[in-house]
Amino acid sequence: MTAAADPPGEPGRETLDELTALLAGGRPEMRAELAAFFAGPEFDDPDLGGTDFGGTEPCGTEPVRTATATATARAYARLETVNRFVHPARELLGDLHRLTALHEWAAITDGTLFAIMTSHYNLVLTGLLRQAARHPDLDPVVAELEDLRAVGVFMASELGYGNNLVALETEARYDPETREFVLHTPRPRARKYMPNTTLNGVPKLAVVLARTFVGDRECGIMPFLVRLTDGHRAAPGVRIVPLPPKPVLALDNAVTTFDRVRVGLDALLADERDRIAADGTLDGLLRDKIARFLGSIENIEGSKICLTAGSLAMSRAALTIAVRYAGQRRTFAPGRGQVVLADYRTHHTALIEQLAATYAMGFLFDDTRDAMARLRASGLPMDEATIRQAAISKALTSWNTRRVLEVCRERCGAQGLFSVNRIMDYVVVNHGVITAEGDNEVIMIKAGRQLLDEPDAVLAGADPEAGPAADGETDPETAPGRDPATDPAADPAAGPGVPAAGTGRWWLRLLGRRALGMRQDILAALRTGEHSGGSVFETWNGQVEQVRQLAETCGRRSAAAALFAAAERAADPTARGVLEDLAEVYTLRCVEETIGWFVGHGMLGPKEATGLELRRVRLHSALAGRLPLLTAAFAIPDAVLRSPLASDDYLQAYEDRLTTDTPGTAADPAGPEPRPAATAAPLAARAGR
Repeated sequence: MTAAADPPGEPGRETLDELTALLAGGRPEMRAELAAFFAGPEFDDPDLGGTDFGGTEPCGTEPVRTATATATARAYARLETVNRFVHPARELLGDLHRLTALHEWAAITDGTLFAIMTSHYNLVLTGLLRQAARHPDLDPVVAELEDLRAVGVFMASELGYGNNLVALETEARYDPETREFVLHTPRPRARKYMPNTTLNGVPKLAVVLARTFVGDRECGIMPFLVRLTDGHRAAPGVRIVPLPPKPVLALDNAVTTFDRVRVGLDALLADERDRIAADGTLDGLLRDKIARFLGSIENIEGSKICLTAGSLAMSRAALTIAVRYAGQRRTFAPGRGQVVLADYRTHHTALIEQLAATYAMGFLFDDTRDAMARLRASGLPMDEATIRQAAISKALTSWNTRRVLEVCRERCGAQGLFSVNRIMDYVVVNHGVITAEGDNEVIMIKAGRQLLDEPDAVLAGADPEAGPAADGETDPETAPGRDPATDPAADPAAGPGVPAAGTGRWWLRLLGRRALGMRQDILAALRTGEHSGGSVFETWNGQVEQVRQLAETCGRRSAAAALFAAAERAADPTARGVLEDLAEVYTLRCVEETIGWFVGHGMLGPKEATGLELRRVRLHSALAGRLPLLTAAFAIPDAVLRSPLASDDYLQAYEDRLTTDTPGTAADPAGPEPRPAATAAPLAARAGR
């Protein structure tokens, strides 16, 4: 790259290695091993990474269905390849760092594979392993899933119920005479919606959430193991209707209905099966129903971290592609003839902003993953704080990735529209992440509601994290007479640890003050609504947007703090300085996007607002020449990206494809021999075993 803002001298190898190690969470060798695996020929896409551009089939419904079926079969075949690589899967599931990294590379390579993996490993096999530890009779089923003689699917959502799973209507009624449960879909809105259950040669085992009845008591939502298909036929009483194709995500989605399907008592994947086996009864107390429901969705909470990993990886991949392209694509420049795109301030500024946010999301993800790993290692269940942290991380990361993909697509021009350059495909896959395992909007409202009851330190962070004022000087902004209720630098409880005004950590502390102020405003409004005689819903509905924003503000503050903390861990001074600058860029963006709130609450005036913008400009100039370094630290090989724009010479990459014989060229008017369709035959062949 020949960016005008290149800093004097190129950063040394030590700087790149330091950034790469920090981004890899201390396990760069493991990540490199997985990258080499996904660079293998099994993951070459004939429509993306082959010698031609594909897309020669005529338009129409049947060709679309055929192409989708081919992509679906290819994804299941790749799942077999992955499963052989990680076997036994229980070891993978016991290493959260490796599990999330596996999902990162899968998301970059094949979005359909990424989605199937998440369901099979996280939503089904993880829970079965936990149950099998107490009920060894489940060991054969675990072995079947580990060997991939069947694929696990998780069936929670219904046509009428998605985020409000506590209201779902699929029934499981206990028959004491046969010691079986009878699963039934009582009405159309209770049909199970969207899991990948279509008959396509792949046997399917499902974990089905159902409202459970024992005797005359409704006992809450509980999970049941149900054998849906042998790959070719649905089980008796199971009706499966495929859903129409989706763009990019070639999942074999379907609507599934149960007509009095009988399963044994041992199909109940909960400890309550022992109580029922002993005396045929089960209580229906509310507290027990709540506990059973939370136990049923525990795997959903754990799965969020793998979805977050995939979304983060797509963001990094898109930025790698866009930055490499920006360093090669030439355009006009007044007085200079031609320059590369990255020389233009409007171009590199947009990429710097997205890089800063993606780095922040990455270190927030690391903190969340590490917290979950510690809990798993201790054998303790997920606590409310960790569940909330995982939800906030998933929502903020996938929302940020949506923004990153939009910017990168636009900065790549027409090239960014084609699947061969990945970005548009990532848009669709990331939208799946936004919705899966709890819609972002809903889980953030829930997180915000919980934060209303948390201590100040949870919302605003501990002041010692902000560090001392620069060079140990006394901050003039803490002079007497300032109001701690509105002035972020005047809180007497903060003591000497208040950062110097205008520094990155000062702006970080400002985000914490916003969180505290927002909570104060929300609680005051809720009290006013309660006293005014309005309905509970009207009062809550009037503040629900502010509650969501509270969770977003707390999450952003945590992400910025994680990036500042990563800078402090860097031993290389150049790496430390770059990370400090990125942390400040991200923090300033968070403040700038809600600057009206800060001005309205007296925390900022015109002078501070002007200074914020000037500081952002200076940071952008300082980081402009670091774009290649920042994306190189993601360590995503060209062989995994398989994108012409990510090549060292994108023009030559296109030339290599264009000069290779393709269908309809003079060299071969008939086109090449048809490619053999990918197939899931090995899985299907084992269906009867």
